Amino acid sequence: AYNIARPTKASDYTFTTQARYQFQFKPDGTKVWVGDAFQGYIETFDLSTAWDVSTMSAGTISSSLGTARPDRMRVSPDGTRLYVSDNGNFFGQYDITTPWDVSTINLASKTVISNVIGAGDSFTFSSDGLSLYHAPGGGTQVIYMYNLTTAWDATTASTTANYTYTFPLIYNASNVRFEWIRLGQNDTKVWVGV
Repeated sequence: AYNIARPTKASDYTFTTQARYQFQFKPDGTKVWVGDAFQGYIETFDLSTAWDVSTMSAGTISSSLGTARPDRMRVSPDGTRLYVSDNGNFFGQYDITTPWDVSTINLASKTVISNVIGAGDSFTFSSDGLSLYHAPGGGTQVIYMYNLTTAWDATTASTTANYTYTFPLIYNASNVRFEWIRLGQNDTKVWVGV
């Protein structure tokens, strides 16, 4: 588990449109949320066989999130909160009235949290929801960690980073940016995409 040194493709799914930059599976593997970076909405796909993307079928499209480009998104494990980092606009949090039901995203509940994460930046949470990790754009190759006083509530994040880690320069390129970050194996490993 968590060994990506030599992955092999088990199955695939081809989207009908491009700009599907971010996705997240429901913990039981029966649904996946996909952000459309150009249209400003999120689409869900049902999987008839858990975790097998070849069994995906189109589900529901959310109402417009009122964003220009929701480049980065995450959903809390219980499916009651959506987090979006919009390229050029904001980082924010939405409530979801019915867990994992994209049609019940409460647009009026949007809370902008601009003091923590910049627009369009990559982010992820610890498995217990009490830490928020942020990889800013540009060529900094740094990850910041913010503590949350309430699990999975990004509005309670500390206003300044509690910890900062600077990676060795990747590919010796100062303009490389982290496109996404994820934690795994009980938060003992971090993956970054550039």
